[in-house]
Amino acid sequence: MKNSKPLGLLIKLMLKEELRFHTSFLSRYNFFGFPIMIMVFSFVLAVFSPQLLKELSIAQVYLSLHSMVFLYGLSMGAFAFLGHEYLERRFGQVNFMVSAPVLLPVQFKVAFFAFYIHDVIFYIFLTIIPFTCGLLLSVPISGIAVSTILFLALMLFFSFLLGISFSFFMSAIYMKNLKVFICIIAVIILLMGSSYQFHWLDYGLIFPSLKFQITKLWLYLVHALFLIFMFTIVASLLIEERPERSARHFKLELPKRVEQFRFTGGQAPLVAKEFIDLFRSRTLTKIIFSFAMPLIFIMFLSWFVNVGIKIPVDFNIIFYGGMVGFFGMMIYSWQNNTDVIECYSVLPITVPDVIRSKIIVFAVITSGISTSFVIFMAIIHDQFMLLGWAILVMFITSFYIVTAVAYLTGLRTNTYLFNITVLMKFLILVLLPLFCITILSFTINTNFQIAIFSILFICLILFAGTYVLLRGIDEKWVREDFTF
Repeated sequence: MKNSKPLGLLIKLMLKEELRFHTSFLSRYNFFGFPIMIMVFSFVLAVFSPQLLKELSIAQVYLSLHSMVFLYGLSMGAFAFLGHEYLERRFGQVNFMVSAPVLLPVQFKVAFFAFYIHDVIFYIFLTIIPFTCGLLLSVPISGIAVSTILFLALMLFFSFLLGISFSFFMSAIYMKNLKVFICIIAVIILLMGSSYQFHWLDYGLIFPSLKFQITKLWLYLVHALFLIFMFTIVASLLIEERPERSARHFKLELPKRVEQFRFTGGQAPLVAKEFIDLFRSRTLTKIIFSFAMPLIFIMFLSWFVNVGIKIPVDFNIIFYGGMVGFFGMMIYSWQNNTDVIECYSVLPITVPDVIRSKIIVFAVITSGISTSFVIFMAIIHDQFMLLGWAILVMFITSFYIVTAVAYLTGLRTNTYLFNITVLMKFLILVLLPLFCITILSFTINTNFQIAIFSILFICLILFAGTYVLLRGIDEKWVREDFTF
């Protein structure tokens, strides 16, 4: 392993493996439909950009694009969190390339670094390159300069790298030392909270790629590259060379847990098992982190807009309630990402039984965290008058979104969301009502009664939709099996 050939070969094989993995579930038509949809979206966005820029400043457009790409990278980079679990991935009977060091003379650090590079390449080709192609195709109609498009694509690439490298870094810190991880998170929250109140932090230090996009000052580009390389190198060094599973012994907990969840009826045994698995595998902390990081980013985003680039946008706590509901689906994704479900094939249960148990576990996990976050934001914004409405929006959107995702993707969330048909349904069922709630939340101060009545009406529809989708899970997934 003294030259780059083994690393390059690993990356190539991992890219082939990723493509085969996704197309084995979706077919090539459905999988490649995802980047085509991204390309069509960017083409339409560019064509209507003159009308868009009448309502929004160019800084707001850049902010929206960079924020989405950064958040996307943030969610993709947490694979180091899986640690031991990634050696088995989600399928106990299938070995993936990242587990090659267990059987072959390959360093585990090399394999994990190859996996990181493969992730970057795979998701760049899946999203940013199609987005750029759509913009370029629009040039004869939109009149946007090709140099402007290429410069934007390069800066979005850096924002994606910043997100995925930071997430990789934080997940590696967690696997190495939990106390250091907690201290870093506490410092981040303290910096964001104090800067929101006292306006002392330059956003270019945190989001240098966007700052360079707006100011063209090369110092910020150098800073962005420094952060990306630092996060990547430190994370790679922190990855354990050959993770070994230590023997652990546990007392019998299932009967006691089943009794605790007796209120769930026939789901109690499965719900109890889910909770025991989460605690014993230490996955619960990872799930909470994956949920908390986007919320911290949203807090940073509100500070960044109002203080950093000084755009007066009313991010009230009803907006935060909707965002909490949206990011809650990450927890459901994590629940499906670390569980080996083939063992259920020999038990007298069905896929809908397991899906419902995961939804119940989701509700128990998120209720306290979500409520605490909304109350915290109410304190920061001094908006206690809206707290009741915000909590209502939070609970209804959370349960509706996770039910919709469970209905659409079953137990294969991370794969089926690349299916173009499933993704279109997701956009209609989830993003459309959430977009309406977000827009209405910005009109609270100007048209309070109309905005609140409209939000309440949407929440009633979502509440009814939750009931319908829960009933539909049985019919949609009852014939599905647990095998890969």
